[in-house]
This record gives sequence, structure tokens and C-alpha cells, in this order.
Amino acid sequence: MFLIGLLGFAIMWVAHLLLIDPAYFYSYVAYVGTLKRMSILITVILGFVLFKEQDFKKRLGAAICIMTGAILISMEDLPERLTSHIELWGL
Repeated sequence: MFLIGLLGFAIMWVAHLLLIDPAYFYSYVAYVGTLKRMSILITVILGFVLFKEQDFKKRLGAAICIMTGAILISMEDLPERLTSHIELWGL
């Protein structure tokens, strides 16, 4: 089982090097980094299935919160609009 997990990790690492790293040259770092965070859900599920990690519900909830934040950040001009509203409120 350990070798299967190690093989999965190696495949994901190579995919990261081939797909994610070159994207930094073609897009904004904030957007690529945000989309990279989307892999956390797969990581949590694989950790539970392959390595029998504990507190799956807590980890899944945290992963969903992180993914929600990543989606909000990647939306068109959302950080800029939120910043302007916060400045209007005087915060």
C-alpha cells in the first residue's frame, strides 16, 4: 500500500512540474497559485483512503473552506471590489 501511495505521489509531482509550473509564465501568480490550491480536496481524500488518516470530516471541512476562498479569489476583479467596499466603510 505504501508503494501505491508513493507511486501516486510521484505521478502527481511530475504532473505538477509539467502543468502548473509553466503556467506561472503565462498568467498572474495569484491566479495560478489559487488554482493550485484546488488540489487540496484530492489530497485530503487520498490521505484518508491510502493512509487511513484520522479526522477526515474536519480535514474535509477545512479543504472545502480553502477551495471556497480559492474560487472567490479567482473570480474576476472580486478582490478589487471587496477592497474598495472595505475602504468605503472606513475599515
